[in-house]
Amino acid sequence: MICYATYKKNNDITILKKIYILTSCNFMERVVMLTNFIEKDIKRKCLICDFILKNKHTNLDEIAEYMGTSRVTVRSDIHALNEELDGLILIQMKECADNWVYQCQLQNGVTERKVLYKLYDNSMFLKCVAFFVTNVEENKFTDFMDTYFISHSHAYRLKHKVEEFLREIDFKLDNNRITGKEYRVRYLIALLQAEYGVLIYPLLDEEKQMIDNFMATLNLRINIDTLAHNAEGHAYFRSLISMVFKRDIPTSAIILDEQCQKYIESSRFLDIVQKSSKETLEKELGQEFSYNDYLYLMLIYYSTNFSIIDASMKKVELEQFDELIMKNADLQSLVDLFEEYFGAEVVNHSLFRAALCYFLKKTLFNLQGLIPSNERLLDKKYQPLYLVVKNVLKRWNENSRRRVLLIDSHINYLTIHLYPLIYKWNNPVQICIFSFNLINFESCKFQVEQELGRKVKVHEKMFNSVEDLNRLLEESDEPTIVLCNPNCEMELKEAVEGTIIPISLAFFDRDLEDVEEVIQSLRIKEHEKRLAYLRG
Repeated sequence: MICYATYKKNNDITILKKIYILTSCNFMERVVMLTNFIEKDIKRKCLICDFILKNKHTNLDEIAEYMGTSRVTVRSDIHALNEELDGLILIQMKECADNWVYQCQLQNGVTERKVLYKLYDNSMFLKCVAFFVTNVEENKFTDFMDTYFISHSHAYRLKHKVEEFLREIDFKLDNNRITGKEYRVRYLIALLQAEYGVLIYPLLDEEKQMIDNFMATLNLRINIDTLAHNAEGHAYFRSLISMVFKRDIPTSAIILDEQCQKYIESSRFLDIVQKSSKETLEKELGQEFSYNDYLYLMLIYYSTNFSIIDASMKKVELEQFDELIMKNADLQSLVDLFEEYFGAEVVNHSLFRAALCYFLKKTLFNLQGLIPSNERLLDKKYQPLYLVVKNVLKRWNENSRRRVLLIDSHINYLTIHLYPLIYKWNNPVQICIFSFNLINFESCKFQVEQELGRKVKVHEKMFNSVEDLNRLLEESDEPTIVLCNPNCEMELKEAVEGTIIPISLAFFDRDLEDVEEVIQSLRIKEHEKRLAYLRG
């Protein structure tokens, strides 16, 4: 684990291969997440490690497909992981036919996050970023080279790479020190600490307790013991709060962007945060915070979406955010675009509004690239919807007066939360049952409705005539699946235009899988139609 100490004085859908984002100037396919600047072999090992930890039983083909790389590369990386992470995880390998099956287990109470920290500890790029962000005394760059015994050429390649990353997130190097707006520097430090294990401001146990008390005071539903046992879950949030008393920077330097400050000052929760801070943080530290400090604490809540505020208050916040959207023409145009494509029912749903609220806060506060994001590749089932959402955002950015930087993981977040809504919004697939036996009909109808729920709409009529069935199919514009006894399958396929699925009387799992596979196929076609419409 990389560790730097600084102290404050007491006086003051298919696998994604690319990440598509919008820059502040124009729409481009470019990468700004910190992880994507880390050495490729380390990043690849982290992705593989994360995958096998999340999927305790997997095989070589699945990992290679997920990573979009060769089986040889994956096998080599897994062998290397077993050696590098000895004592932390155990990856067991077993040859099965022409594939390899892998089973992964954490060792000695180690957490998944600590395993990734161990891998990130090998990154010279992260060490270089940490040197620049902690170089308060503006030491020479040769100090970094001497510390890690690296060559001049290697060191300056790292420096140029760091400068490239910093340009993307509106920072720059000045005398070998990262400079930029103070609140954004704090977010970068918290990102390094919580996501990559680079300890710049280590927290004492009593400081952690103090921060947890602050969080619990704001939300009575949060239990202190729960926070203590889930320290990794809120490490980023805790790190951000600690900057208030860890950074030796005058509070007058904490100046937020005008739009950011205006939104936070309109919050109904600012007084609550101020009161809680006085009762916990300031009381324990024996110092008074400034108004800018309170604004910063509110920014942490708004930008990270952490539940420091009671759930009932979050509902009020969502109402406040809706008011902001209604007043802002650019934001309202985005809502209108989503409504144009997905309809009013989806756009007016509380889940959509909450997801959009979280999503837009990242762009409103200009903190993209500084907030932890899930770097895992998006599950392939979301891919069709992801492409649609991405294109909606692209159209919005092209038409908007404010060009914003959008990060793929934030688009993923919006896609994942839209997914269940879209399926709810999708018209259920019509099911017709062709049968000559009423008991069989009722049994099949009951099981289909029980197993498939809102995905389907079973026709109330029992069809036993090809003519009646064809008449219904001709009159209906909806895609229809016809379930029938296996004995009738050939006859119906020759006489009926529709999807015919033979169903056994016992309605086995394989029958259900056949029906769900056809439903999924129909929905993918529907998504493709919508995507074609959007592109047109």
